[in-house]
Amino acid sequence: MSTLAKVFVIINLVLSIVFITLAGTLFHYQKDWRAAFESLRGAQKLRIDAYSDKVNSLQGEIATLDAYINGKEEETRQKDSSLDKLREDLMSLRASLSVKRQEFQLLLSEHKKVVDQIDSKDARIRDLSSENDVVKTERGVALQDKEVAEFQVARLTQIKNDLEGDLADLRKAHHTVKIKQEDLQGILDQLQEYGVNWRTWVVEGVPPPTIHAKVTAVEAEDGLAILSVGSNDKAEVGHQFTVFRGNQFVARVVLEMVESTWSGARILDQQLPVREGDDASTRPGF
Repeated sequence: MSTLAKVFVIINLVLSIVFITLAGTLFHYQKDWRAAFESLRGAQKLRIDAYSDKVNSLQGEIATLDAYINGKEEETRQKDSSLDKLREDLMSLRASLSVKRQEFQLLLSEHKKVVDQIDSKDARIRDLSSENDVVKTERGVALQDKEVAEFQVARLTQIKNDLEGDLADLRKAHHTVKIKQEDLQGILDQLQEYGVNWRTWVVEGVPPPTIHAKVTAVEAEDGLAILSVGSNDKAEVGHQFTVFRGNQFVARVVLEMVESTWSGARILDQQLPVREGDDASTRPGF
């Protein structure tokens, strides 16, 4: 049943109730039924007209409400469609969120790895900084040692140059002495041929003092050596030294050139090669 029919039924019911009520009232007071009926019919007609106007108004409102309801139903359908679309978007977003969460967990894992690597690198940097400080300290010490070594090299180079110069002088002196020795040996040989016993002319001199020395340089090809004693140590040309290494005999040398602090000697005979650092003495054992 439509809404309008329901309204008419209700109106008729109300009118019937009113009519019955009025009829009962008129009967109770015993008035003129015809006049009362006409009056009642006029009032009823007025009421019916009023209710018709109200019905028409209500029908207009109902039509308006139906249009409004239809609009709302269409709007509801659109909302439902939008809601379905939003639900689909929500499901998609939830799926995307799940993926993003997994990616976020992976990123957290990677971040932890990166943080661990950074911590490891920081620890390594601290270790390297400590090692760098140690290296800097060792470098400073090495530079000092280098300066000392360079100074010693320069000093030893100067000493070597001086020794080479002294050795050259010693070679010259040796050459001169050798020539003189050969000349003297020739004279002695001639005297010997003439029957002169020149050994009887030589008076045995005073033995040399006890002098201990070190061999500081050796020229093996020329049979020359340099000793660490000179005239300041009472060494003289002609003094013979015995060279030994520990308790082992090495060679005999004779001084042919004497300076204040060093002497040049010629090797007379040797059992072992003379070396730098060997001991030498005019009177071993004293």
